[in-house]
Amino acid sequence: MGGGRRSLTVKWLAGICGMVFVGAGNAAGVTARGLYLAGGMIAENAELVRWLVTGGIWLVGGVLTAVIYALGAAIGRIDVLEMWINSLDTAVRNRDQN
Repeated sequence: MGGGRRSLTVKWLAGICGMVFVGAGNAAGVTARGLYLAGGMIAENAELVRWLVTGGIWLVGGVLTAVIYALGAAIGRIDVLEMWINSLDTAVRNRDQN
């Protein structure tokens, strides 16, 4: 992959990671609520457990998504720096040949 494509791919993976964690948080929260209600827990407490589970998974997903996105941005900057160094090296070599 080229420099720009690699960075963009990592950023897309970050977005997909975020969507997966949102869906997983919703599913896990609803499942936890259902399990607590089936176990005889009070409905208000089951709702609290649902949102604690959902919010916890969303929080982990948000942090992981931000880290992966930052990695993609860093890859893009490193690729630009590498191209700049290569062009500078070429300019110095051309100057030395003349």
